Amino acid sequence: MRIRQTMPPLQFGGYTLIELLITISITGILIVFGLSGYSKNQERQIALSAKESIIAILQEAQTQATIGENDCSGIFQGVRVTLTNSTVTKTPVCAGGDGTAKETIIPSVTFSNSYSLIFLPLGNGVNLGGASSLNIDYSVDDLSYQININSPGVITYNGKQS
Repeated sequence: MRIRQTMPPLQFGGYTLIELLITISITGILIVFGLSGYSKNQERQIALSAKESIIAILQEAQTQATIGENDCSGIFQGVRVTLTNSTVTKTPVCAGGDGTAKETIIPSVTFSNSYSLIFLPLGNGVNLGGASSLNIDYSVDDLSYQININSPGVITYNGKQS
């Protein structure tokens, strides 16, 4: 009698082609959603940074006017803030001539118009050219935002505009 010895069937370790394709597809979908979320978060951060920069410059000018900090000769009349394109300029204003202008460029920001206002000394409010308030409209990556300043000098962020 002869005993026949059989070999166990060969077993290959690994994954089938379908399993690999499904894994790659799911990974690709997760990467696309992750990049989209990251991009939106980055846009929000740029807009938040722009808002904080603009408000900080306005508050700095307001403080400068309140305490009378200037580098010009003559009677101090306030601090002029001009917002154009992506530039904010602060200039002390005096009867004998203006002081040294300080220009700040805010990247990724475009102001919809040119704006000019003067923070008056000793906390006497803001000269808005006769208006009771001024809306400063600006855009970041094609989204519009708004900051409001009223004549007493209250600065308010109105958020994203539709």
